[in-house]
Amino acid sequence: MLFILPFKMAHAMDAAKDVLIINSYHRGYSWSDNIIKGIESILNEEYAIRTEYMDSKFKHDKPYLNKLYDLYKYKYQNNQFDLIITIDDEAYNFIKSFYKELFKDTPIVVCALNNYEDFLLEHPDGFTGVGEIVALKQTIDLALRLDSSTENIFITMDNSLISEIIKQKANDLIKEYKDQVNLVILQNSKLEPILSILTNIPDKSAIIQLGLYSDNIGNLMSIEKTNKTISETSKKPIYALFDIHLTEGVLGGNVVNSYSLGQASASKALQVLKGASINSIPFTLPSVSSYIINYKEMRKFNI
Repeated sequence: MLFILPFKMAHAMDAAKDVLIINSYHRGYSWSDNIIKGIESILNEEYAIRTEYMDSKFKHDKPYLNKLYDLYKYKYQNNQFDLIITIDDEAYNFIKSFYKELFKDTPIVVCALNNYEDFLLEHPDGFTGVGEIVALKQTIDLALRLDSSTENIFITMDNSLISEIIKQKANDLIKEYKDQVNLVILQNSKLEPILSILTNIPDKSAIIQLGLYSDNIGNLMSIEKTNKTISETSKKPIYALFDIHLTEGVLGGNVVNSYSLGQASASKALQVLKGASINSIPFTLPSVSSYIINYKEMRKFNI
């Protein structure tokens, strides 16, 4: 049986360009899932999109990354992509390390890059994209503005690369806020040790929660369960830095919108796919954060 495709559809299939997304995380992690949705909203069916998941929340040491390199080198030895999009810092660092060996001369658009200061200094050839501004200072100020009696803010985080980057910013802010509020960093890959501390924190305290943790047998916990558990254990106001953390038990924060980050990076990718030189497209820091408050949580704490 012979099928005749409409001219436009047949032309689109012939002209389809290949895009590879290298995602730092795993499928089902709502942060990067939302970013991919944002990318796909801009890059429609004209583009053949494939996605690799690095699973860096599970494993990110050097031997593991070397095995990923071997896998991608074998898997894509006969492939030439028109463009690659990296999601978050782990994927960018990986591509930067193995660019010449794996995807030489392929345009790279980075998305949600936190360590963008180094990128701007190096400005690598063939790379552009969008950075991610995490509004830690603004969220601290929000917590103090909503409750001026706050004396302690506990910043809870895991051991991921993004947590390490935010930890550096938090350490700088500890000095800046020393006369206003006591900032305390709690960091662990598992939730239980953090909970054991949050159970006994002083009354005039708040929490900024940004981690993704494992339970006692090593399974990653959902963000919803994590935040609910922290809320019930601490009985303190919880603030967030990312939209995916605005779950039950979280009061609010100045949060980054993951879907909008995906759209911002895809807009740059689209320019390249339509013929623009990637080196002519500037790296930018899009304004994709906003204040979001849960009124129910405000009432609970009489704020």
